[in-house]
Amino acid sequence: MRLFLAAAIAIVAAACALLPARAEPSCDEGLSGVLREIKDVISAGNKRCRDAARGGMFGEHTEQMLQALRQHGEVVASLQTHTDSLNKALGAVAEVQAGQKFIVAALQAEMESERIARTQQRRTIQDLQTELNRLKEESKVWVDYLNAMETDIKEEIRKTESLAQGMEVEVRSTGERVASLGKVIRRVQSSMQALERVVNRHTRSLVTIRKNKGQVEDSEPAEVTIRPQILSENFDCPHPYTKMGVGCFTVHSDVRKTWAEARDDCR
Repeated sequence: MRLFLAAAIAIVAAACALLPARAEPSCDEGLSGVLREIKDVISAGNKRCRDAARGGMFGEHTEQMLQALRQHGEVVASLQTHTDSLNKALGAVAEVQAGQKFIVAALQAEMESERIARTQQRRTIQDLQTELNRLKEESKVWVDYLNAMETDIKEEIRKTESLAQGMEVEVRSTGERVASLGKVIRRVQSSMQALERVVNRHTRSLVTIRKNKGQVEDSEPAEVTIRPQILSENFDCPHPYTKMGVGCFTVHSDVRKTWAEARDDCR
């Protein structure tokens, strides 16, 4: 293609050299107009030089130049075809570039959205970190409070255990005293029963003596039972009764009894 262009330029230069001084081609219509004007000038020169001595030689040169011009026209047509193809290719490239620009714009928008999302995520992470630090501080306060409460509760439990041990000792001592009082009461009851038997024996002896003296008639010997009467306010009820008012009361019964009734109940 460059060879054709160089040949065309050489032909145009030669044609211009053969033109008369007054013939100046116009460049208003481009290369095609120039070639057309050159052809017209050559044809006119060929007519004028037809009768000259060099007419034959000039005609031959003119025919060669016309053939070169025809070849140049073919080259120009080929160049025009290539130019159209290039224009189409450039149009396709422009479309591709437009598509690429659209894709680039979309990618830039997506990158901007991603940047905004990362900024929001960073802010969210910062907020979460701040909240986490606050919760850590608050949990530390609660842990200290719970540790102090645990210490107080352990101290109260220790005091309660100590008090329970003291109460256990007291209850054990009270149980021992109650058992001792029960033994004393049983001994007293046994002594009173023995006294009752002695009194009955002496009563029977007295009845026998009176019968022998004729002071009493024959009758069955009467047995005497010793039953203490209701005591004053300064008395104690036997176990498991408790003094209440002028009588004895037990948690296993809602009936208040006298001392003697409680004693008989215990027997």
